[in-house]
Amino acid sequence: METSLRVVTRELDGWVLAWLEAKTGKSQSERTERAYRQTMQHFRTHLHSLGLDLDSDPAKVAVLAEVWAKRSHAFDAPPEATVSAATMNLRLAILSSFYRYWQQKHKEREIPNPLARVERGRVEEYASATPLEPDQLARIKEINRTTSAGLRNYALLQVALKTGRRASELTALCNETVRNRRVIQDDGVCITLYFKRCKGNKPMVDRLSPAVSAAVRAWITHQFGSLDQMPAGAPLWPVLAPHNRGGGLSVDALAYLCKKHLGTSRVHSTRHTFARMMEETGAKVSEIAARLGHANPTITGRYLVKLRKAENPYAEELDRLMGI
Repeated sequence: METSLRVVTRELDGWVLAWLEAKTGKSQSERTERAYRQTMQHFRTHLHSLGLDLDSDPAKVAVLAEVWAKRSHAFDAPPEATVSAATMNLRLAILSSFYRYWQQKHKEREIPNPLARVERGRVEEYASATPLEPDQLARIKEINRTTSAGLRNYALLQVALKTGRRASELTALCNETVRNRRVIQDDGVCITLYFKRCKGNKPMVDRLSPAVSAAVRAWITHQFGSLDQMPAGAPLWPVLAPHNRGGGLSVDALAYLCKKHLGTSRVHSTRHTFARMMEETGAKVSEIAARLGHANPTITGRYLVKLRKAENPYAEELDRLMGI
C-alpha cells in the first residue's frame, strides 16, 4: 500500500506542477502563483498526515477540504479559530481549479471533483471595503523626509493614494520600457506611470499631479541622481535594508509600511480611500470606474455604497426630531 501511494504521489506531483505552471502562465502574477502553490502544499500536507492524497475517496476529501478551508492556519491561532467566508471560498476555489485542470487533461476517463460537493460560505460583497480616516491620512505628513526611507515611503504612499493602484501593481514599478513605452516618464512638470499589468492583465496609465510628481522626483533624485541616471530595470521602490538591498519592495513590505505610517496593514485601504475621495470631489461613477480599472461601472457603484456604509445622511435630522 505504501509503495503504491508513493507512485501515485509522484504522478500527482507532476500534475500539480503542470497546473501551477498553467495558472502562472495565464495570470503572470507572482502573487497568484504563491497563493496557489501554498494553498495546495498546505492541503496536501494535511491529506498526507491522514494517509490520503488528492485522488483519494472524493467524499473523504470533500469533508476534509471543507473543515480545513474554514480553519485559521496561523501558527499561533487556537484550534477553534476560523477565517472569513471569503478566505474559505478562495481556498476551495484554488483546490477546485486543480481538479478542473486534471479533468480537462483526462477527458478519456471520469475524474471526480470533490470540491463540487462543498458548500461555499456566504460573503457580503465588499464587506471589508474601508477608506482611511482623516487622522490616518494626516499621519503621512509626519513622515521624516530627511531620510532615504522617509522620502521613499512618502512618495510611495502618495502614489498609492492618488492612483488607487493595487499593492502588486505598485511594487512592480521599475525603470523599463514596455510596448515601446517607458514605465516612468517625466516631462518636468508631471510624472506619468505606466502600470503594465493590472487586474485582468490590462495596462493602466496614471499622470500624477504636480505635487505628487514632486515627491516622486525628490525620491528619484535622492536615490539615483535623476531619472536618466536610474539604472535600467531598477525598481522604483527598492529595499534599503542590507538584506536584499536594491531589490524591489514586496507586497508584504508595503503592508508593513502602511501599518507603520497609516495604522493599517491593509494596502487596499488606499484604493478604497482613492475611490471615496474621487466621489467626494464630484467625479462621476463612470470616471471612478475608469480610474479603478473596473470593466462595469455598476460594480463601482456597489463598491462606493459600501464605502459609505457607516454614514447616515439623516443623522442630524434625527437629532433634531429627538431633541438632541
